[in-house]
Parts: sequence; C-alpha cells; structure tokens
Amino acid sequence: MTHPSRSAEQEHAFKSLYEEVYGDLVKFVQRRTDHDRAEDVVADVFLVVWRRFQDAPGGLDGARAWVFGIARNVLLNERRGELRRSALGVRLADTASLPQATAEVEAIVNRVDLRQNTVYGGGSAGEGRFVFALVDVASCTPQPMTVIFEYGIQKPSCSAVKAWAQQWQNLGSLLPVGSAAFNSALEAITVQFTEAGTNPSQLPNRSSLNQLRTNEIALASPWELREFRIAADDSDIGHLREVTVKQNPDDDLNLTPKLADYINANSASVLTDSHTVPIAFPSSASPFLGGSAPVPPSFWDGPPASLGTANLRHHFSLNTCNGCHSGETQAPFTHIHPAGGVSGFMTGIDVNDPAGEAVIRHFDDQLRRQVSMAQLLSQPCFFHVFFSPLRMVH
Repeated sequence: MTHPSRSAEQEHAFKSLYEEVYGDLVKFVQRRTDHDRAEDVVADVFLVVWRRFQDAPGGLDGARAWVFGIARNVLLNERRGELRRSALGVRLADTASLPQATAEVEAIVNRVDLRQNTVYGGGSAGEGRFVFALVDVASCTPQPMTVIFEYGIQKPSCSAVKAWAQQWQNLGSLLPVGSAAFNSALEAITVQFTEAGTNPSQLPNRSSLNQLRTNEIALASPWELREFRIAADDSDIGHLREVTVKQNPDDDLNLTPKLADYINANSASVLTDSHTVPIAFPSSASPFLGGSAPVPPSFWDGPPASLGTANLRHHFSLNTCNGCHSGETQAPFTHIHPAGGVSGFMTGIDVNDPAGEAVIRHFDDQLRRQVSMAQLLSQPCFFHVFFSPLRMVH
C-alpha cells in the first residue's frame, strides 16, 4: 500500500483495501469461528487495520497478507480468551478468590552463542536472559509457567564482544554461586542490559528487551508458548504487544501438503538451519506463520512420504518452538523447569525420531554453548568472519 500523508487519502486507501478483502476475510473467519461471531471478529480486525494503517506494506498482495495476519492474531486472542474465561469460571466456582502468585528467578542465562544473530533479534553479542517461574504465594509451590525476558546485547566490535564473553567466563572463578563476590560481578554484567536506556537505538523507550516469551499451561490448557514485543506505534506504544512466534507455522498446517511444499521448496536452507519461516506462503494472501506455539503438535511433518528425508523433517521441526520444546527433544515443554532443573536437551540426551524413523539423535545444548563461547574467547577476531550465527530461536 501507499502511505498517504493526508487523512482523506488515507481514508480512501483504507476503504479500497476494505472493499478488496472484506468478502474473502469473512469466509476466512467463518471457517475458524462461530458464524454468529464472524462479523464481530471482522470488525475487530478492521479496527486494528485502521489503527495501524500506516504500517500496511506496499502493494495489494502485501496488504492482503498483512490483513489476514492480523485476522489470525485476533482469532487466536479470542480463542485464548475463551479458554481462559472458561478456566477462570471453573476456578471461581471452587474458590471465592484466585490464589495470589509471585515470580522468582529460575535462571540468568548468557546466550553469547546467539551473537550476530539478526534473524531473531539478538544483538551483536547475542542475548542475556532472565527466566522467571510463577509461584503460588499461599503454598510456595511453583506453577507450570515460565516468563523469559530476552535482552539483546549490543557491542560495537569483535574485541568488545570478546570482553563481554570474558566477563561471564570470569564468574567461574568467583564460586560459589550466591557469594558476595559472585553476586556483585553478576550484577555488574546484568545492569548493562536490564537498566533503562541501555539500547538508545531501540525506540520508543530505548530498552534492550528484544522480546518476552511465556511458556505455560497454568492459565489454560494446552501448553502454549507466546511472544511479546514492545510496540513502537499506535495506542500500544511503549507497551508489550503480542506478536507472532518465530520459525513456527500455524498449528493447523501440520501434516498438510502446504507445509510439505514449503519444506521441500526450501530444503537446502532447512537442512542448514538457515531458513526463515515466512508470514505468508505460497502467496502473500496465504497466512503461514503462527500466532502462538501450542502442544500439540509436538513435532512437525508433512503427509506420508511427502518429504525427501527424515533429516529434512527433523531440521524443520527442531527449529520450531513446539518441536524443540516437545517431541524432537523429549522436553516437557520447558527447558528450564519451574520447579528447578533443566531438560535432557540441555544436559545430554538420546532421542528417538518422533515420526518413527529408525534414527536416534543426541542433544547436549549446554556443551554446544560452552564450545561456542570457548571458540569466541580463544580465536583471533579474524576467524570470526567464518562464524555461522545460530538461527534457531531456542
């Protein structure tokens, strides 16, 4: 779409887009919700479209895909709201008030292995993460929900990235964890990305927060991973807004020819973990990327015999949120558990192929991260020209 500067032109462009997509959008929504709710949902969609119209992409095809992507998110939010209202109703029937909850830090994570990862928003030195677990105040028991704050680390040069990694490495000489010296050094690290204004280029509020993700079944079944980012426009500006998950198609696409077509068409990049799941496929009017990542599905596949190799299927599925947090790694949806401990994917585990192929795969992500950091610290900066960023989202 063009972006008119005058309100009359903008209104005309909006009406043109409305007339172009309305009929198809109604049919799209009717297939996914009750017919008597369809008109209300469509109205909500166009309200969002009007509010964010300055973000509409150029060209009719791009604008159509953008509208249908908004529609999918509106539908997902409605479905989520219904599930949570239902769960809330059950809980309120059992008790006069909901239990109070707080959050406690389960882990502070150095993700320097995500350095130079521009696909998922990581800064030049990767990410720093805080993992919180929801805790019931009355019983002091952890609930099945984690909230992950994922901050981008911006460093201007190779030497600065290496110095950043060295700060983390030096924590090993200050053990035990929790000692005054350890805590002081850790705080000196974390304030570099958690304090206000640590990323002046990231508007509107200059926070280093790239995204916030939730993994939970505490609010309503099923297990679901969602992603939020700080909005830079309209009425949400400066606040967290739910966005699509990354590398994860809509769950309705699992086992479909459409998914197989995408994987086969991008087989070379899928096998090297360098693909990027698009918002729409095969055309800009066909939504593809998911609004959230529920389980099921626990792994991804095409129809029988539709993919070239089991390895092709595995690489695509492992790169998804629900595949990596479930069937491909046999994780219980969290890799850092609310009750403490980490998954076998982190510490070392052998996993049978979830699609039934005679393949056993070994995972040890903590070791992989340690090797990545050791290479960063030990190699001259010239060798970092050959570094291949990790494009996975975990």
